[in-house]
Amino acid sequence: MLELLDSLLAFSAVMLGISLIVTVIVEGITKFVNLRGQALSEGLSTLFEQTKMTREQADELATKILTHPLISDMRPLRRGEKPTFLLATAIRKEELERLLADAKALGLELSDEVRDRIGHALGIVREWFDGQMDRVSQTFVRKARLLTIFVSFFVAFALHLDAAVILERMGSDSEVRAKLVARAEELAKTRSELDALRKELAASGFELLPKFSAPVNPERGVHSPFDYLDLATAGRWRHLLGITAAAALISLGAPFWFNLLKQLANLKTIVATKEEKERTQPKREASG
Repeated sequence: MLELLDSLLAFSAVMLGISLIVTVIVEGITKFVNLRGQALSEGLSTLFEQTKMTREQADELATKILTHPLISDMRPLRRGEKPTFLLATAIRKEELERLLADAKALGLELSDEVRDRIGHALGIVREWFDGQMDRVSQTFVRKARLLTIFVSFFVAFALHLDAAVILERMGSDSEVRAKLVARAEELAKTRSELDALRKELAASGFELLPKFSAPVNPERGVHSPFDYLDLATAGRWRHLLGITAAAALISLGAPFWFNLLKQLANLKTIVATKEEKERTQPKREASG
């Protein structure tokens, strides 16, 4: 039982490390494409559409509001450069109301048709802003989740991470398993330190990222992107299934593997204590 728990602990540690890499990539993409700003813009556009604006007018108004210098936090990179403002990632209800109410004074250029609907837009914002922001958050989470799944599959297939091979190695390689289990607590502490996490895994004897110049070793479970391209060869479909499984497991996210790692560590302590009591009980009874 303890050996099985150790194997699961070691496997979870590896999945945790890979999930953290995926998390870093997803966060980078999210910031690069300004996913939060896009979700907020779509949410405001939906609000403004309720005033009988066309979708184009609603989108334009939302964009002008979220790129307004008082709302967006972007600044020029060099002195003398004209500021470039991206879509803001957050806006308070009172800020939106003030900007709509004083649009002309604050330099928000609007067409006559849109200006005529500002009063109605203010009423919609006062009644529906909070609920719409909840839906904006849900939209962002859903898109980020889909992005995480996509990146997870990309990483798994690019590195040829085979869940079956990795799990099998955790069960058969007692030395690597023991080192990973011993470092489970350290891994849990390196949640935001990717470099430290890589070093911890490398110290255990498990390479998180493949060395592309090194000879291919199919038994490691981690390969270069150019291995196993011929799916007609025996065993390739099993490997493809293993990669798919690894991608699905990675897409569960780093928080999932952190929690599982802690739960398994706690369970191991309980099981170890119970087995120790069972071993010592007969000795006590015999001596009694």
